Amino acid sequence: MTGDVQGRARFRSPSFEERMASSLARFGPPESGPEPSGSSVPLSFSQEEMWYQYRLDPGDPIYNEYDAILIDGPLDRDALEAAMQRVAERHDAFRILFTDPGRGQPVMVYQDRPAFPLRYVDVSADPSASDETFIHAWVRRIAREPLDLSAEPARATLVRLGPTRHLFVIVMHHIIKDGTTEGIMMRDLSHFYAEQVGASSEPLPPIGTSLAGYSRWQHRLDDDNVFAENLDYWSRQLDGIRPAEIPGDFKRP
Repeated sequence: MTGDVQGRARFRSPSFEERMASSLARFGPPESGPEPSGSSVPLSFSQEEMWYQYRLDPGDPIYNEYDAILIDGPLDRDALEAAMQRVAERHDAFRILFTDPGRGQPVMVYQDRPAFPLRYVDVSADPSASDETFIHAWVRRIAREPLDLSAEPARATLVRLGPTRHLFVIVMHHIIKDGTTEGIMMRDLSHFYAEQVGASSEPLPPIGTSLAGYSRWQHRLDDDNVFAENLDYWSRQLDGIRPAEIPGDFKRP
């Protein structure tokens, strides 16, 4: 407990806050706004890690992030597809394809128009379509299908289970999605679907930092040795602290 308190005290210390404020003062916040078509932007450091792991095994779905929604009731398929297109037009992530020009420096390339088609599958004739096991199997099947980052880093599938029952699954690679963007995307999809079917909805807030803006900002920090300075700072702060000896259930191999 003492170590935990000390650790939090260091993290909240004025010196740490001053260093973060200094970095923001020198470089400003990350850019926001839409990225021009044809732009080629370096990947952020976390994106680079995921890209290299993807290249080692493109068929591995470990970074597939998915949302599955079971819809009971009337569904306007055309309105859903139109709402998805509006989401894709609003968020730059749906315009990105990933490639490596051959220099070992992967980039994200922004396309002119987003491509976020809705795939449609009708399994309503199957007697098992209403079974929970059947539905879970379809979710796993869709979620585990590999994504091609050079052509399709995101996909959506609508499965018709019955006249008024559908399974809607959106799969996005983690390289363009995280836990925060998940909630934002589903909020925006609900908003645009409501608009398409004539229902009222709250206005959407403006878009914040873009993937391209954040990546450029991160690389500027790195070019100016900000990360090296921070690493040196924490190395000095933690110098002399012994690693915690935490016993495990089993001996290390």
